[in-house]
Amino acid sequence: MKNYELLYIVSSNITPQEVRAVFDEINGLISSLKGKRLETPPNHPFLKTDAQGQKEKEQQNLADLPIAKKRLAYPVKKNKNGYYVLNNFSLEADKIIEFDGKIKFNKNILRHIIIQTESLSQEQIKRLMVLAAKKKEEKGGKKETVGSKRIKPAAKQASGEKELGKIEKIKEEKIEAKKAPEVKEVKVVEETKIEKVAEEKETTEKKKPKGKKIKLDDLEKKLDKILDETII
Repeated sequence: MKNYELLYIVSSNITPQEVRAVFDEINGLISSLKGKRLETPPNHPFLKTDAQGQKEKEQQNLADLPIAKKRLAYPVKKNKNGYYVLNNFSLEADKIIEFDGKIKFNKNILRHIIIQTESLSQEQIKRLMVLAAKKKEEKGGKKETVGSKRIKPAAKQASGEKELGKIEKIKEEKIEAKKAPEVKEVKVVEETKIEKVAEEKETTEKKKPKGKKIKLDDLEKKLDKILDETII
């Protein structure tokens, strides 16, 4: 025979006595198929509930059963709450399909699931619960760390501001680095233009034809000649 774990949800619209009757009916079904019911520890993770739920369970005389009343994730057949019942048992593998089919005909069972498992001792289940609690604590209250040191809120804020300052400084340096080549390039262009203009001016002056120098004596002779012609 193999070990199995059955988790089923019983309608919350029935009385505690009827819930117990469903539990006894499932156990009777296991016995009728020549199976064996195994002990389900009351501190199993599936059966964990708050103080109010435990108190209600005791008031309904269900404290001796592996049952926990919980709110459903969504309404099932107009039920917002349900009794989660856990049942560990051993059964021949070829009879598990028949067992599953008979559970489906029970109108008070809203949902059920059967998984193959190993029979766990109280000590094994206790270790599992401790591990589950540790994981939940790490997930819910995890603090950010640098290396192996925990960061306090104030230190975290200061660290964040410091990092922000570094980022801003890097941005400014990048902007200045981008601007610098442009300024340098403009300066080089201006210097090149000045040099080019100077060269063009010099070239123009060289190409300009030089007039011949006229001596003062020659000029006087020409003037005298013009006067003489005019008088005649």
